[in-house]
Amino acid sequence: MIKFNPNIIYRFIKIFLFLIFFACALYAVILGLWVRASASDLIELYPRNPNVVELPNDYVKMILKVEDPTFYQHIGVDISIGQGMTTLTSVVAKDIFLFGAKLKGFKGAMQIFYRGVFTICQKRDLGLDLMALILNQHLSKNEQLDFFLANVYMGSNKRVQIRGLEQASAIYFSKPLAAISRPEMITLIAMLNKPNYYHPFKNPKALKRRSYRIARLLAGECSPSGWFDTDYAGCGL
Repeated sequence: MIKFNPNIIYRFIKIFLFLIFFACALYAVILGLWVRASASDLIELYPRNPNVVELPNDYVKMILKVEDPTFYQHIGVDISIGQGMTTLTSVVAKDIFLFGAKLKGFKGAMQIFYRGVFTICQKRDLGLDLMALILNQHLSKNEQLDFFLANVYMGSNKRVQIRGLEQASAIYFSKPLAAISRPEMITLIAMLNKPNYYHPFKNPKALKRRSYRIARLLAGECSPSGWFDTDYAGCGL
């Protein structure tokens, strides 16, 4: 019978954990250097949506209450109840650093690498949090919010991506954003979580169910049950 020396096993585990920690630390350092070196260029080069989004303050508060309640207080990342894994800042960071302007040379190669890491990790990569932290130092909160409202992905229609709330209102409601009603605004907010699933044309029943939950959440009739509760199951339907 083969006997295992507990000390050797313990030492192996320690070395293995150290290597994992070292690899993660090295990854974070290299990513941080790349993000800091590329931030200004990527922000300037990002293809801006020409639509200027002007929303009543009440509608803005509705969006923030659902998507990022502590937006004006956090530093880019947040662990509030019902926040899930993203903030508005991290959504903007993802678009700017990974899916915006394409860099060239070494910076471009690193951008492709980190985009691949993000895809493989199924959209959960701690590197995105680091991007959000650094982006928060380059853009004011109001600039981040304006960027989000004008460029956020709102699903697709006839194989064409819909970007920003203004375009979403025109496609889904056939009216300018300034003319939508409160229930229609709630519908757009409901779409933000999974825009191709909660879709007016592809899955109207699911969208109606989520819109009902969002309406109850905004009315204070229910609340998230935990950090990852972005479906608001306790809000009914």
